[in-house]
Amino acid sequence: MPLRVGVLGLWGHEEYARTVLADPDVELAAVAGYDGPSDEVRARLDQLVHETGVPFYDDPMELLRRVPLDAAVVQVPPAINHRVAAACLVKGLPTLCEKPLSGSTAATAYLAQALRVADAPLLAALALTRYGQPWADLLARRGEVGQPQAASFRYLATGGPRHCTSTPHFRDDELPATALSGGEAAIFSGYGVLWLEAALGQRICAVRAELQSQWYPAYLELRCEDYAVVELRCDGGATGRLELGRLPEGDLRPRLAAYLQGRAGALSYTSESDGPSSQSGVAALVDDFLTAARSGRPTRLSSRDLLQTCDVLAAVYRSGASGEWAAVEPSTI
Repeated sequence: MPLRVGVLGLWGHEEYARTVLADPDVELAAVAGYDGPSDEVRARLDQLVHETGVPFYDDPMELLRRVPLDAAVVQVPPAINHRVAAACLVKGLPTLCEKPLSGSTAATAYLAQALRVADAPLLAALALTRYGQPWADLLARRGEVGQPQAASFRYLATGGPRHCTSTPHFRDDELPATALSGGEAAIFSGYGVLWLEAALGQRICAVRAELQSQWYPAYLELRCEDYAVVELRCDGGATGRLELGRLPEGDLRPRLAAYLQGRAGALSYTSESDGPSSQSGVAALVDDFLTAARSGRPTRLSSRDLLQTCDVLAAVYRSGASGEWAAVEPSTI
């Protein structure tokens, strides 16, 4: 029997949904939009429905009420992702989400509550550093450095924000109104958190962040950061650094870079490309998701791994507002 999948929104990287639907044993059951999609997203949704002839629902919750599914692909903005993903999970549906998983600390707590009672896998569209090559090869070599001591990760995109948002990607309402909200660090930090924690074999427990909003009028108006430098400490004593942002054309710094230092040596990787996750990485992540959906086995990334990306992000914006170190407060599941 084919796996009946619902596609709920096409915000973000459409290739994740398209790769799921390209599997010969997947059947698209229905498509849903959400309140206030951009013209670009609406055109993507219209095209998918036109190609497949499946039912379309304006409200993802209505789709979940009306259409029997075996799994869900949730690609809605972070401000509502937690509600849609939680509704899928409590119905027992394996769920693949766009990143970031949540748009606030309260949303992360809401999603964590759903995961406490749900018996279904959750995976996020974070293929780059845990599924893509050569990142997986680099992680496979981490034993060469001996006891890890420090690591760094850089993701600097260029050319302006691809999708100017009308709301921040992440916002902690308990912070002062003058505090910067989530822009590019919210989009890219998950890659770095997953890379650093896998490379070091430790959890990030505290951060100190410097945030800037300097390049793009839309982000300046929203008080969203477009560049972040984050120092971090891990629970095993290792240290690290994240550099995240979207810079003007012509900046000559390497776009993607990682470094791991240990007692016996070091490893590094640098790429001039700042493009989206490699197709090989997307394919590997989708294969992991579909295998888990069919077999019931866990995905390679756990729910705890994914919630950690949200918890670290919340600490980044608390630190950016205060200028001090901020503890990472784990969401419990």
